[in-house]
Amino acid sequence: MKLIVITHPEILPNETLMLEALFDNGLQYLHLRKPQSSMQEIALLLNNIPTKFHPRIVLHQHYVLTQNYNLGGIHITGRTTNKELIGLSNQLRRSKSSHSLKEIGSEWRDYSYQFLSPIFNSISKSGYQSNFRIEDLQNFFLSHPEINNCVALGGLNQENINAIKHCGFGGFALLGSIWMNSPLTSEAVSSRFCEIQSSLID
Repeated sequence: MKLIVITHPEILPNETLMLEALFDNGLQYLHLRKPQSSMQEIALLLNNIPTKFHPRIVLHQHYVLTQNYNLGGIHITGRTTNKELIGLSNQLRRSKSSHSLKEIGSEWRDYSYQFLSPIFNSISKSGYQSNFRIEDLQNFFLSHPEINNCVALGGLNQENINAIKHCGFGGFALLGSIWMNSPLTSEAVSSRFCEIQSSLID
């Protein structure tokens, strides 16, 4: 089962040390999402992350950097243009975000995995409310056992992740529960991650 962390949207002081700590503690995939950052800023961040972790990194923008770094994938967003995808390796994992079960059901074959959000009320986006019921999620995946690449996103924390870990999701993505608490240090960030990770172990 995939456990994914999406980066804080802004570049943080000592961020590469925090990301390295997450990888060292078992993070499988890191989604590098910095909407306001330049290609040069993203490249600098990548330069400071040990290369052994690069295959576990998925870019949300500046996809051309995959030609210079041995990265694991790209995340398709609403801003992605066909021009940006030209020349990219077919070996890259491709993911996208979805917001309805209908969308997941019609597109699951087209991507390595899709985020479905917000499963719970968002931690990082004020007012971003969930419209999903746990019983509907369970029924959907029971009816579609072939769909095993849907990743839950939105409001996940150590307490509520237990309620959905047997629904049928192929993974879980964390954002607010990792980055929206203090302090933002390597020890604190990795501790929060490990606590949630341990909640997924039966």
